[in-house]
Amino acid sequence: MNLSHAELSQTGADLAGEEGDYTFYGKAPFHHLLRIERHRTERSGKPFLLFLLDISALTAEQRTKEILGKLHSALKSALRETDIRGWYDPNQVIGVIFTEMISVDRPSIEGIFRKIHGRLCEKLTQELIDKISISFHVFPEQ
Repeated sequence: MNLSHAELSQTGADLAGEEGDYTFYGKAPFHHLLRIERHRTERSGKPFLLFLLDISALTAEQRTKEILGKLHSALKSALRETDIRGWYDPNQVIGVIFTEMISVDRPSIEGIFRKIHGRLCEKLTQELIDKISISFHVFPEQ
């Protein structure tokens, strides 16, 4: 499937940021970019990391739009410009692809987790943070 530049740069409607924010991709473009990264890592052997933030328990909250805005802000401040963020599953699971990883060893993954968790703690209450489930996947799979 080939997507146009306009389709790739389409932001997820519920987590679109202000002008100048890093792009937050919708599901189809995000999965397209994930496939590209998987093919790239198969050829190069250079690893990448996929973080998934399951926020489905937050979407039942009354203040969903406000919470999504805070999530966007937290992620924007925690991620590099080269990291790809978008909807893995719309309004349920946010995906972040960490490209250009030198290694994906335990200390590297823990460092990324601490940085994201720290930014979430700055923006959300502990009650809301407890409703987010985080998982990660290393590619190429070992």
